[in-house]
Amino acid sequence: MSDSDGKHYLLTPQGRRLIQDDASWITAPPVLPQSVLSSIPEVTEVLATPAVVRSTTSTELFLVESGKRRLIHKNDWEAVKKSLANSSVHRVSPSELSQIATAGSVIPAGTQVKIGSSIFLVDGLSKLHRIPTTARASNLGLRPAKSVSSAAMAAYSRAGDFGGFKVVCSGRPYIAIAGSLRRVSADTFDHYPGSATELNWDTCKTLSLSSVPASRFILDSSGRYFLIQDGKKRQLTNRAHYLRLRSGGPEVVSVNNTYAAQISTGSRVTTDVAAIADTAPATPPASEFSQTVQSNRTYTVRRGDTLSRIASRFGTTTRVLMSLNNIRNANQIRVGQVIKLPASSTSASASQSVQITSSTASSTTYAVRRGDTLSGIASRFRTTTRTLMTLNNITQPNLIRVGQVVKVP
Repeated sequence: MSDSDGKHYLLTPQGRRLIQDDASWITAPPVLPQSVLSSIPEVTEVLATPAVVRSTTSTELFLVESGKRRLIHKNDWEAVKKSLANSSVHRVSPSELSQIATAGSVIPAGTQVKIGSSIFLVDGLSKLHRIPTTARASNLGLRPAKSVSSAAMAAYSRAGDFGGFKVVCSGRPYIAIAGSLRRVSADTFDHYPGSATELNWDTCKTLSLSSVPASRFILDSSGRYFLIQDGKKRQLTNRAHYLRLRSGGPEVVSVNNTYAAQISTGSRVTTDVAAIADTAPATPPASEFSQTVQSNRTYTVRRGDTLSRIASRFGTTTRVLMSLNNIRNANQIRVGQVIKLPASSTSASASQSVQITSSTASSTTYAVRRGDTLSGIASRFRTTTRTLMTLNNITQPNLIRVGQVVKVP
């Protein structure tokens, strides 16, 4: 329901709750007179998507996001929770639930699914990467594919094909090799073939993360040593040749012949080629992804902050911050609250995180940055998505671009 000013509310057993990103729920809720709304207690905590809801007459759970609701199967709930900053379940009336359009199901991040004859990797809560061959699935160490209908995956966007080897997690390069993800230097990453696939942080956590770095050198099951160079594998003479070229860098990785066959063969490496200069990555995956190392680093919450934006600013996730600070509800942080930061997060100063400039009109402007959403900007500036859409003549809240200047009231 909404009031005459266009603010949207969700009616719950506790009272009416203001919906912060109203465009992500329904577009035209019924308008109630102010006299009626005033008689309903208002819950101080606002609602924002993604949010989990269920009817007061059913136990089925739904994820609400981008104006649609998706069914969360009972057996998937615990896995799906790991991808949610706020896993609280909000009870709504059957009539309110029916106003939200349906769009299939939610499949846990990292699941391999089969739609028709095609295989996909579920990335986060909204993307699918096609896995062209079983060999590429094996590179990632994926479990057997789960058959699903195309209707069940209606809300997921196709994000292209998995290139077979290169994966980016939290901005860091990995190589999919021998069924796991291994950290590599930027130089080694560039030498492996194929395009890079950027995966959601929650997806990366479900894959096998090895503490052993990858290498420019592979050893196939036939005992042949190869150097990976410019997207091809080049055979070495013998082990002694490999040891001379390695020069103290990461050790050779043993692979099966199926893995090696995915890399085109180049010319043999001659004995006069100089040693390969390569270094192992400094941070092992275990500490990087657990992000539970004790740290003295903190951040003080300022007006307009949300926990998700703080997490993005410091290269971590909302769930990590909630765990580290014993926060049970991501939407309930206060100005002046001191937030502990994980030791392995990448710091960015607060002054760099928000690009705000003065406006000649009676509003402020904000330059959209990578990772921003309109609902996140609305939350930061204590307004609603619909207000920003109206102020900026935006018809589709999910289509904003990096560098776009958004007026804020």
